Amino acid sequence: MGVDFSGVAIPTGFNPVKHWLAGIAKGLDYGHLQKAICLWESQRKRPAPYFHQNLTTIQQGYEQRLPQKSYFIVVGNHVNAVDGDSQLAGKSNQDIYNEHLPAQNAMECLVLNMFVGWTASQKGGVQLLDQKGWTRTSSRWGVGFAVYVNRDGVGQLRVDWGDPVFAFPDSRARAADSV
Repeated sequence: MGVDFSGVAIPTGFNPVKHWLAGIAKGLDYGHLQKAICLWESQRKRPAPYFHQNLTTIQQGYEQRLPQKSYFIVVGNHVNAVDGDSQLAGKSNQDIYNEHLPAQNAMECLVLNMFVGWTASQKGGVQLLDQKGWTRTSSRWGVGFAVYVNRDGVGQLRVDWGDPVFAFPDSRARAADSV
C-alpha cells in the first residue's frame, strides 16, 4: 500500500519487552485485509482461513477506531488474549461497546495476528496467537453478532461470531491503545 508511518509518534513508555506495536494503514479496508490474510496463510502453508462471513460485512458503525489516518496500536505481548488484560475479563462485546473500553476491533486484531506471525518468521520461527481461546473484538458482523478471532488446533485462523451480550470464559478482548 506504500504507507508512511513516519509521522506517527511511538508513545513514551512503550516497552518492546512488554508490548507489541502494530501499524494500521490509512485506507486499509476489510476487503484488502481478507485478501492479504488468505495470501499470508497460503504462503505459510497453513489451512485456508475460515471466515463466518466476508469480512466486508463487519459493521463500520460499531468500530471504535477506523483507519481515517495511519496509526499504531499498542497491546500487551501475551500470546493468548485469555492470559492477559485482566481489566477486560468478564466483559462482553456489548460491555466493550457501551463502556467505550479500549479493545481491539477486528481489523486491529487481524493485523496484529499477521504482524506477530511475520515478526516470528523473520527470526525463523512460528508464532500463532490465541490458540487457547477466542479474542473478543469490539466489532460486529452486519447482523449484529460479535466478531471473535482464534487459531484452532491445526493453526487455522478462524474469524467467527458470538452473541454480543455473553462473556464466555474462553474469550477475552485485548486492550489496545491507539497512537
